[in-house]
Amino acid sequence: MTMLNTLSLSGNVMNSIPNSIATMKNLNKLELVGCKLPALPSDFSQMCLVDFHAMSNQFKTLPKGLICSETKMISMQFNQITSLPPDFAALATDQLKVIDLSCNTDLKTIPATAGLKAM
Repeated sequence: MTMLNTLSLSGNVMNSIPNSIATMKNLNKLELVGCKLPALPSDFSQMCLVDFHAMSNQFKTLPKGLICSETKMISMQFNQITSLPPDFAALATDQLKVIDLSCNTDLKTIPATAGLKAM
């Protein structure tokens, strides 16, 4: 499965996903919609995804490291995100077109350094 570029595990209610997914170097699209995941394994911080779809999970923060200069879309609606990292502005690359964090009802503020005007 080293040549796999898209993986969808959507609709599977899981407590966790295996670290081995992080070793899939050609993976550029990961769909984890409706899995009820509380977090991703720390090994996932080494991945670089073009599209990351993780709606309807239980994430409290943005996963670290999944976002890189190639990332075009981050879709994390209906999670439990409470805050954004101070370096949120670093996500604003030339490639990034969509960050959708709608319906995270505990998200009350965006860091002043978010740089949203530049996005």
